[in-house]
Amino acid sequence: MAMNLNHVPVQNIVHTENGVLVHCRTWIPPSDDSWKLSFAGCTPGSALFKAGVGIVVRDQNAIFKTAFAAPIRNFGNQTVTELTALNLGLDLALKQGVDFIEIEGDYSPVINILTSEDVVPSSFPSSVRTLVVECGDLLNKFRSVLVRQVHFQANESANTLAVVGCELDESFQWINKPPQVIAESLILDVIGRWMPLAGP
Repeated sequence: MAMNLNHVPVQNIVHTENGVLVHCRTWIPPSDDSWKLSFAGCTPGSALFKAGVGIVVRDQNAIFKTAFAAPIRNFGNQTVTELTALNLGLDLALKQGVDFIEIEGDYSPVINILTSEDVVPSSFPSSVRTLVVECGDLLNKFRSVLVRQVHFQANESANTLAVVGCELDESFQWINKPPQVIAESLILDVIGRWMPLAGP
């Protein structure tokens, strides 16, 4: 697997009272006709609240294919939540008949696990190691896999659905037509949005 951390080159910069903003197109066209899977998890600070997962699948032309949001048990561990989201997303993509896939997420610990060639350390909680093994089994079913870390804003649609997932009583899937809550975000991924300029 390969990981590309390069972002789309900055095209426009404006100075505002709230700082410097850049106009960034966060949609990076996949290679080899791959479909793109964006995943995210939301883990509330209190175990009294459910955690949530969000998944968005688009084709190589940024056409929305399916999305998924669901509540899951809150283990108080963001890595567990994110890996659960990823595994659900991979299963969803396989059911869509996807062979070539590019995966995008913004939570660096999980991205690092996916791109590392090392065995998952025994120091990791058993729940994490189990999810990583399940993830590996699912990844092996694709003909091609590329993993990319993106900024939080570039993963906005999946993050939004993860928050929605926390509020649901059961899982929900959208097919061919995106939910209204992420419709604008999906468009902005392609045409561009103003984002704070990261520090040096």
